[in-house]
Amino acid sequence: MEKQFEDYQSVIEYEFNIRNKRNPKYSLRAYARDLGLTPSQLSEVLSYKQGLSTQKAVTIAKKLGYRDRKITWFRCLVEAQHARSKQRREEAKKKLSNYSNGVETREASIDSLNFTLNWFHLAIRRMVNMPAFKLEPEWISQKLGISKRVSQAAISDLIEAGLIKVDPDNKVTSIENLSFNTDQKSSRFADKFYQQILYKAYRARKIFEPHRRKQGLHLLTIDNKLLPELFDLIQEFEDRLDHLTYKSQKHDELMVVTFQAFPLLLDQSKES
Repeated sequence: MEKQFEDYQSVIEYEFNIRNKRNPKYSLRAYARDLGLTPSQLSEVLSYKQGLSTQKAVTIAKKLGYRDRKITWFRCLVEAQHARSKQRREEAKKKLSNYSNGVETREASIDSLNFTLNWFHLAIRRMVNMPAFKLEPEWISQKLGISKRVSQAAISDLIEAGLIKVDPDNKVTSIENLSFNTDQKSSRFADKFYQQILYKAYRARKIFEPHRRKQGLHLLTIDNKLLPELFDLIQEFEDRLDHLTYKSQKHDELMVVTFQAFPLLLDQSKES
């Protein structure tokens, strides 16, 4: 389950912890300096004794490396607590309902789509963020290694479903985060998607140089009671990965990062 931030103070604390883990010598005093606050101001903010203005919220969000929608999210977290009028506080809370940890979300049901979702649909949706992106079947087919016919059909699918939009000036945008529930034990979408992605991982070993990929495998034995801690470690890495992508000023590579942690021993009750 992804960690959900309920207020901006926990976001500021979380961002410090990330920096401190990378560099244990990094202090709260240095962090305050980097945020444009005095050490006493930072302490007051983290202890919920002092608030932030909207202008200061935007400044701090930028210093944290946030951009665009994530700046808006952080500003709304601040305004939900400290906006002067009740109306502005309520408006901020309403906007926050459309975000999950700084990412604008749209819940979508696989069953509601009138086409079969494939890996290339998700890839095209992400490619929209790339400066060189062209909403052209030939260009997409060359980049993804799929046919022009499949590319054209995928473009039509995404536009029809509202997953990408083309403005009158031909600017292409996408829903920043599209959330699908793939945790069900049996899901046709999840099964097919993971099969496709794992095959892509296998192919990547053959067609990409080592400096463009990182692949590893760990088999380990562990106390069953420590599994929640293991999953928390994976979640922490996912959060840090999100932070890295939001900090990125240049989007010229499309990467797949997958996570799997599962038992190999069969359940004894099922064997009997």
